[in-house]
Amino acid sequence: MVGGWTRLAKIIKPNNSKDGLVLKFCTKSFFLIDGAKKLCGKQLNVVPPAHDIPRQISFDDISELTKNKFCATLSCNDNIDDIYEFSNRYLLCSTYELKNALGDNYNLFFQENNLVGASVKDLNLGNIGKIVEVVPTPAHDNLVIAGKGGEFAVPFVDEYVIERSSDEVVVNVPQSLIDLNKE
Repeated sequence: MVGGWTRLAKIIKPNNSKDGLVLKFCTKSFFLIDGAKKLCGKQLNVVPPAHDIPRQISFDDISELTKNKFCATLSCNDNIDDIYEFSNRYLLCSTYELKNALGDNYNLFFQENNLVGASVKDLNLGNIGKIVEVVPTPAHDNLVIAGKGGEFAVPFVDEYVIERSSDEVVVNVPQSLIDLNKE
């Protein structure tokens, strides 16, 4: 897993008062401000990519706005028009860089986000299986689920994952996606 990518945060919107971006991190609060400050200066990927904005950026600074929202001043925010284009995208960090930044907290980060073995319940289909693997990709992770019809992958994105805990993930997946994975 050290060679992959980890989704760090969703870019919510620009923060015009501080010439930065409002971020919501994808993990619990122990990581947020301390871990994020350790990532200042590191290269982060923006996904999905767009023609009008840089694909790689870095934090110059980060500060807490509210409990789960932070303002990040980015090294590439010279043009305010670019900042608006970042909205509703995600920041990914190389897992290697994340491991170096978090040090001893690295294992806590992944234990907290480890979903292997969790049951998966679909809102329409009921219990559809258990997660056997989480496969990282540059855009998003994929949950590999072993169910009655075999293994299939579900993108680990907000559109499909409704709720999650360490022992259960609730999804709303179109039947066509499940059928497509069976072929």
